[in-house]
Amino acid sequence: LYSVLADGSGRVKMNGTMVADGDVDHFFKWSPDGSRLAYRADQDTDEVFELYSVLVDGSGRVKMNGTLVSGGSVDEYQWEWSPDSRYLAYVADQDTVGMLELYSVQSDGSERTKVNGAMIPNGDVSRGTGSLLWVAN
Repeated sequence: LYSVLADGSGRVKMNGTMVADGDVDHFFKWSPDGSRLAYRADQDTDEVFELYSVLVDGSGRVKMNGTLVSGGSVDEYQWEWSPDSRYLAYVADQDTVGMLELYSVQSDGSERTKVNGAMIPNGDVSRGTGSLLWVAN
């Protein structure tokens, strides 16, 4: 994944070193303030898709999700920046394979929090057709 200025100059590689057969997903999002780019990739382990964030100059790259349970993954489309760019919300089966739950993490990768409460057996956060929505307190 590269970033380039409109005139074609200033090309910057945004993703980190990829594992053999690793890929950056086609879906990425700039933070609303334009300071960071979030992307999904199987960058560290082939076929284990995780969420990363990097500063606009390609530095400060961090993994946004917590440690995934074996077989877990960050959902392909269900992640979104907060309007103030301070947080990223994402849906993943991070703790239990097949159980999608909602998490929030600060833009620097710190303070990951599971947002949803306890789940019923076989429950998960609904995978809707729209994107996640941030609601102000």
